[in-house]
Amino acid sequence: MFRFDPDRALSLLDAYALRPGDSRLGFAVHYWGITPRHYDNPVHKHSFYEICYVLDGTGSYMDDGHWHPLGPGTLFCSRPGVLHQIRSEAGMYLLFVAFEVDERVSDPGAVRTYRSLRATDRIVLPDADTVSAALLWRSLMLMLERPPGLRESALAGTAFALLLSFRDAFRASDEDEGGDPGDVPLRKSAHQLLNRALVFIKDNLSQPLALETVARYLHVSGRHLSRLFARELGLSYVHYVRRERIRHATELLDYTDMTVQQVADAAGFASVHYFTRVFARETGCPPGKYRQRGRSGGDGDGAAAPLPVRRERV
Repeated sequence: MFRFDPDRALSLLDAYALRPGDSRLGFAVHYWGITPRHYDNPVHKHSFYEICYVLDGTGSYMDDGHWHPLGPGTLFCSRPGVLHQIRSEAGMYLLFVAFEVDERVSDPGAVRTYRSLRATDRIVLPDADTVSAALLWRSLMLMLERPPGLRESALAGTAFALLLSFRDAFRASDEDEGGDPGDVPLRKSAHQLLNRALVFIKDNLSQPLALETVARYLHVSGRHLSRLFARELGLSYVHYVRRERIRHATELLDYTDMTVQQVADAAGFASVHYFTRVFARETGCPPGKYRQRGRSGGDGDGAAAPLPVRRERV
């Protein structure tokens, strides 16, 4: 398969590819594996990730009680804390690596992004020889065949690219695949997606803004968008939209002479009664009383001069 002694190759990886990383994201590799004949192992779990690549042979893989067939070209992912097992009667040529993100040297945003791999529903990738992760893994193996010299310098960089590629290869099936597979730390596309969602909400507060409607506009699933809000803002999508509606309503009450009904419509509430109830719950008083309190603190005669309607929305 490869023209190297597996033990010698593993020694090189242990010497040069146990701490791959850059200024934003670092990995700690527990071990690399090159096993020309991998048979059965017991049911077990790890506190770290373990990714395997089948070069030859057949077998099966159990992940969290579910069995998957394995064959040449299959990539599969063992997630932290999940019981798993490999079985093969005839043996498989298996490459594998066990690793985790080194949080001590990594940007918190990069750590959060890579950590989403824990929740992926894509565990086994059959016929993955043309996936970037498989190509990088083969490139790494081919480097081990080359004579000493620049090879050692290239091993760490290629190992880093390989570990990064796993996040893209095993991304959840409902995630937007428009991002760059090599983007470190893959946070840029998520940040841009969130910004687009926030701008769309701000510009359309008078509309219903159902989660699925906004998700379709952004070409992602509702589940993915909901997770994005929770991860990046610490709020549910519904909570965020309701907060923005109330914020916009307070601005209209403070700075315009729009009626309460008009404010309710402009802020996207289905009825003035529902608006009054939600506004009172969020601010501590109903809209009319809120406006009176604000304007009683205006000029000396208790009447605040109305300001023009804000023109931010399209």
